Amino acid sequence: MATSQVEPVVLELDRLEQLAESGYYNPYTLFDWPEAIEPDLPWMSESLTTLAGTEMWDELTREQQIALTKYETINFFSLNVHGIRELMSEVVLRIHDRTYAGVSEFLHHFIGEENEHMWFFAQFCLRYGGKMYPAQPTLIRMQRTPCQAGLSEYDQNRAGRAELLATPFAVFERNIREQLARILGPGGFDPARDIEGIMVNRWPHGYAPEYNPLFDPDVPPEQRAHVIARAPFGNITIANSDAGGEAYTDCAIDQAHRAVMELPA
Repeated sequence: MATSQVEPVVLELDRLEQLAESGYYNPYTLFDWPEAIEPDLPWMSESLTTLAGTEMWDELTREQQIALTKYETINFFSLNVHGIRELMSEVVLRIHDRTYAGVSEFLHHFIGEENEHMWFFAQFCLRYGGKMYPAQPTLIRMQRTPCQAGLSEYDQNRAGRAELLATPFAVFERNIREQLARILGPGGFDPARDIEGIMVNRWPHGYAPEYNPLFDPDVPPEQRAHVIARAPFGNITIANSDAGGEAYTDCAIDQAHRAVMELPA
């Protein structure tokens, strides 16, 4: 396989520092902020709004369209404020660290410039929007499927169900905190400080078993267990995903329709 040689990135730090010093201006005194934004003009390019090009955009009144550009601008600028703050906090932890000694002089300029960028975004939000949107926590979805190697699929399901039922929620919490600390700790993550909440969905049941050719007998569909079990009994017909042998919503809908059609006239 042919490969190309990747040239390393070389930062001209002396030049960057000179440009930062020669092109410096004081943003706190340089700009005259207008009293207000013209009420009939959009706050951002309308093509960048979340509804641009959709029927929903056309259904809005002009006043509602202007309002949407306003609040999406505030949301975007607020996001910039929070992102820059997190970036700066990571840079501050490294400046004049032995590993980054060679770039620390430049990092001083970098921190100053990013701080001014953050100030610009915050000023705009507070002056014209009257607020900033708070930083939202990041939602992390973690999943574990307990199993026992060497057992059949159904025996593994039973063993996993028993394990889930016997596991206290305190164990789930401890494992989650330990795993996230190992993965994200080197980047500054502190589970005691940074985890706002934990929700555990302990599902030891609720999934219909599906046909698996590795473990289930090779029989015609009409002889499979779920097909035999859903046979009508008098005026009773059977519906749910188990009756279709699949743990999905569309299967449950199909089985409900079948069960209704099987009802005696």
